[in-house]
Amino acid sequence: MARDFTATITGSRGAQWERAVGQCTFFIRTPIPERVMIEGFSEPQLVYFFDLAEMPRETLERIAAYLKWKGGGEVEEIIRAAETIGLPIRAGDDVCIAIANPQRWF
Repeated sequence: MARDFTATITGSRGAQWERAVGQCTFFIRTPIPERVMIEGFSEPQLVYFFDLAEMPRETLERIAAYLKWKGGGEVEEIIRAAETIGLPIRAGDDVCIAIANPQRWF
């Protein structure tokens, strides 16, 4: 079911993800963004959550290393938090959502 939803990060932000993680398209849990508080922001942000069930461990480790580089923390700590509360990606004009099999959802 979750394989029906992907987020592609585009533009310069996408290029950063491509360099750091090796890809800029990821499965997400739902195409509807959620408003959550993210460290470093004073207001809630709209985010999509990566579908970790569909993500290879190696990709999660590369994302954690990238997030460590961007904001600190330890890789294992980031992975543990991702597995516990989820791993968000901020929604924005540079994140394109695709829905496969839309007949299942609309």
